[in-house]
Amino acid sequence: MKKEQDLKYPFMKAFAQPFLSVFENFFVFSRYALLCALVFSMLAFLFKQTLFCSAAPVSSFLSCMPNVGFYVVYLFLKIFVLSVLIKIFYDGVCLKKTVNFLYLKEHGKFFLKMFVAFVVFLLLNMIPIFSFFVLSNRVPNPVWQKEVVFFVAVSVGFWVPFLLMRFYANVAAFIEQVPLLKISDLWQKTRLKTSKIVLSFALLSLSLFVLMIFLSALLKFHLAGQGVVLALVAEFLFEIILVFVVCVLVGFMKVQKDLFY
Repeated sequence: MKKEQDLKYPFMKAFAQPFLSVFENFFVFSRYALLCALVFSMLAFLFKQTLFCSAAPVSSFLSCMPNVGFYVVYLFLKIFVLSVLIKIFYDGVCLKKTVNFLYLKEHGKFFLKMFVAFVVFLLLNMIPIFSFFVLSNRVPNPVWQKEVVFFVAVSVGFWVPFLLMRFYANVAAFIEQVPLLKISDLWQKTRLKTSKIVLSFALLSLSLFVLMIFLSALLKFHLAGQGVVLALVAEFLFEIILVFVVCVLVGFMKVQKDLFY
């Protein structure tokens, strides 16, 4: 492990390396992305949860399914497939491992662990939404001391995602299936680098968000309402964009592990 005094946080590497990892291994990534996008598209059409189903559907086959139960099942299936993708991408692209049927068989149980961990990770990052909901729907307490305590306690939730960023190295280590650093050790290693970690991740996320919104709008307005075939193509292309975004974010976590382990 690297000594703390030798650690320097390379801001631009943390931002650029996740993109480079995908582009440098484009053909390997493409195999995973195309297969995963195909599965996502099939799930979307099966459960009628396509991204563009509300964009003047040209067929009942492309209409939205206003059923919460169906959506929950679809969401959990998609999260599970994403969990498998993350592990395969990490091993196949980041670690240059061979991914075949034997690999899938050996990691079957770990895929389930990945699924549970991914759900927990998403829930932790959604705590600010819960905090905002609680604060916006609260009934003010006439006792100002209680009001202050309540406000401070609930507001802590807004900081959870930022605290989690300091432990992204351990998230990558979990995916890689190697021993995790102690929380106290990793906290110490990231102690003077939190602002750079947050800013590099914010820049990365903003870039991906703008890219995803732009391409999604492009697909929606030029393909989604132009017939069944083009709607299918638009959904498939959108799922590829989603896979790209997820893989880049996983690449960011790999960079954190390389820096702090």
